[in-house]
Amino acid sequence: MKQLFVFRKLIPFLLLSLLIACSPQNEEPHPPELMLGSDTCEACGMLVSEAKYAAATLVEGGHTHKFDDLAEMFIFQAKHPEDVVEAWFVHDSNTETWLRGETAYYVKSTQIHSPMNYGVAAFDAREMAEAFSADVNGEVFTFDEIRAVLVASH
Repeated sequence: MKQLFVFRKLIPFLLLSLLIACSPQNEEPHPPELMLGSDTCEACGMLVSEAKYAAATLVEGGHTHKFDDLAEMFIFQAKHPEDVVEAWFVHDSNTETWLRGETAYYVKSTQIHSPMNYGVAAFDAREMAEAFSADVNGEVFTFDEIRAVLVASH
């Protein structure tokens, strides 16, 4: 009988624990759906046509900005500081899958022919960026470094 009493006392605690465990947690932001050939670049108005150079930002309020050249994303944001960016997204140049821009590695080279000719490509791993950089006589940058270089040049 005493065990039943103890169990009844635990029921509210167990239910509360279950509700907390099953409630939605703060999810990582997700990249937008990209419609190649239909979506337009927020910066220049051109159609986004090559996934490996496309980029996007998620700003406060849930709005997204899409770009046909990932360098335009950084330059646009510098010109629009009122849009507080919650997440930056770029595509891996090899796999064309979305990456978080903040953790990607970037290669800048005159031999990279991106849509707006900024010559920047993104990679998931530093090793991949370094290997690609050697092939195109480029330079490898982190997120903060490439942002600074691109913004300073405009």
